[in-house]
Amino acid sequence: MTYALITAKALRTYEPPEYDDYDLGRSVRVRAIVVTAANSAEFGNGACIAPGARVDDGLLDLVVIAERSRLQTLLGLPRLFNGTVNRVPGCSIRRRDQGDDRKRSADDVSRGRRAGGGRDHRCA
Repeated sequence: MTYALITAKALRTYEPPEYDDYDLGRSVRVRAIVVTAANSAEFGNGACIAPGARVDDGLLDLVVIAERSRLQTLLGLPRLFNGTVNRVPGCSIRRRDQGDDRKRSADDVSRGRRAGGGRDHRCA
């Protein structure tokens, strides 16, 4: 079974958790289907999770994809494989300096708190 089919099947019953989005002194609640930190563009199996991420720049790209609807999530899935995930509605990619003193650990992200600081790239 292909990665896309496995993902589509899993999405039938998956309930995305809510995350607190702390950035620039404000807090926003977001229900995210994807929250990940990437130091390269490729996520695996040919998925391009962070277009523009580079392994040699010392930065991490924090990718958050908010779920708008299950149908929109499924329709956006091909963008993960053609390098245009940054155009998925509800996607944000924030590039973070690993040495930022406001940076939180990967455990904080997995518990629902995003890393702070750095420059934002908002996806269309």
